[in-house]
Amino acid sequence: MRLIEEFYCTENEIQGNGNEKLLSAGICKIKSELIRPEIFLLLNGNKIKFECNFSVAVQENPFTQEELFFFEKTYRVKLATHKIYPSRLTTDNSFINKLYDLPATIALFTDKESDKNYLLIEFRRWQYDYQPRGAGEDSYGEDVAYVHGIWEDPLLTAEIMAKIKGNRS
Repeated sequence: MRLIEEFYCTENEIQGNGNEKLLSAGICKIKSELIRPEIFLLLNGNKIKFECNFSVAVQENPFTQEELFFFEKTYRVKLATHKIYPSRLTTDNSFINKLYDLPATIALFTDKESDKNYLLIEFRRWQYDYQPRGAGEDSYGEDVAYVHGIWEDPLLTAEIMAKIKGNRS
């Protein structure tokens, strides 16, 4: 398991007419907030687009408490009591920004050339506290992502892999 600390990224803004406007492109680091990022892994001098094969929220459904503690220990994801269901655990987002109220998301990607798996853990939020605005913009989802980390050949149990793959995005 290797932490990838830098990646290539484009940030995009979706304008009122639905067109995308490129805000920036270049090398980014983990632990960064990005606007509608499109992430590319830099592998052997090539930019490979991080295309999510599977994703799931990091919370006590579908994961058990033991599996969540595994994520906390292995990937440094902080846990907290769920606001609505106090008997359940979810990710603690308070260390990033008060506007993050969704659990972290795990995305899994497999590079077909190298046959390696990559794991992305990110948090998402609306850029402004008065969002979401309209139904059209809603369909694109939250516009700011905090990239917690990207790991090559992540350490995951067979049960966790099955749960991630069982929840197709």
